[in-house]
Amino acid sequence: MKYLFVALSAKGYGETILGIRVARELHEAGHECNFLVHESALPLLVDTPFRHMKVTDHALGLLKAILLTRVQKSKPDSVILSDYFTTDLAFERARLDPSFLTQLDVPVGMIDTWDMRRSGTTIDVFGNGRRDFDDWSALLDYRLIPVPIAPPGDTKDKYCTLPVPENVHKKVRRHIRRDLGIPPDEPVVLFCTAAWQHARFTSDHGNRLARLLPVLIAQYVARLDGPVHLVHVGPAAFPAELGDRYHWLPSLPPDKFALLLASMDLLVSANVSATTIARALVADVPSVVLTNTTALTDLGELGDRQVSDTLAAWIREAAPIYPFYMWPVGYQVFLQPLLDGNPYCDVVPLLEIFDEETVLASLNGLLFDGDTRARHLERQREYVDQTRQLPTAGHLVSNIISEYV
Repeated sequence: MKYLFVALSAKGYGETILGIRVARELHEAGHECNFLVHESALPLLVDTPFRHMKVTDHALGLLKAILLTRVQKSKPDSVILSDYFTTDLAFERARLDPSFLTQLDVPVGMIDTWDMRRSGTTIDVFGNGRRDFDDWSALLDYRLIPVPIAPPGDTKDKYCTLPVPENVHKKVRRHIRRDLGIPPDEPVVLFCTAAWQHARFTSDHGNRLARLLPVLIAQYVARLDGPVHLVHVGPAAFPAELGDRYHWLPSLPPDKFALLLASMDLLVSANVSATTIARALVADVPSVVLTNTTALTDLGELGDRQVSDTLAAWIREAAPIYPFYMWPVGYQVFLQPLLDGNPYCDVVPLLEIFDEETVLASLNGLLFDGDTRARHLERQREYVDQTRQLPTAGHLVSNIISEYV
């Protein structure tokens, strides 16, 4: 079989990475996979076996012709959109009616990252903003829902997206930490940022929260019960009053990042759907997500809740602060239906940024309390085992397409 993946995300790598993982599984099963990708994602295709063609921003107006020509020449057995949401954005920018997909004369599927039947089609951004996307899923022949972040069960469209774990020897772990200047007996927290989280947004509130949330994370690390180090992997460093306990690294190749992640003691994220969390789950590294479900325009709105002087000063500088599950954009209302009752949240605790007592207790417990950490990792391993009972994407796609042949 032959598959053409269409990955048009221009802001982040996550959606394209999902498609590459599906393609790898199909490739390992003997199928041929090609890509039509936005030029920003080209680095992801380096060192892969997949032929690819890029689409530039200037060429979006020709997207319909490009895709039709690509299908006519390569004659795939199916086209897979990776993912639905970023494809809708690209079609909107190209002023393209999605109904042209029916002209491809091959089954067209999509990676439905957010399980849109649960989440809906309206995304909350930067508080009061909203982004509505069209539901043209009826034009498509099948959908693929990755777990995590979606809960397992209830449909036959779901597949396990957990990566294969890296086996990291203790010597490698010690070597990595030594190269960073971290003593072997001092715990390490990992925090990662992506290029889109460093972008300049049209919202002043978004720009302010993008700048200040990493500062809050560093403040929480500074208040823990021991000399904890913070390793930050991302496009640029941020001001962190941790002295030599703050270590910034630029974005790393996947193999090097996997070794680094497996050498950390705890992953702290501010994006509930970060692909890094899935990697941490299989690497036996605990994860927590800092979130906010409360709109706060003034410190007085906390009522009787007592906060430290440090947090109070941060709130005064950061306010007004809007809810978010995906910092700094938002997505809190949009993702809530996907997270309600989701076992993912039992193994990846969602910690409210204003609840400093819970945040500090959770981080201290996972870093310094052996029993707490052991119980958490046991639940995490059970979740990983349950998720791996789902079919792989390659198996799911092959079964679906076999019905069309």
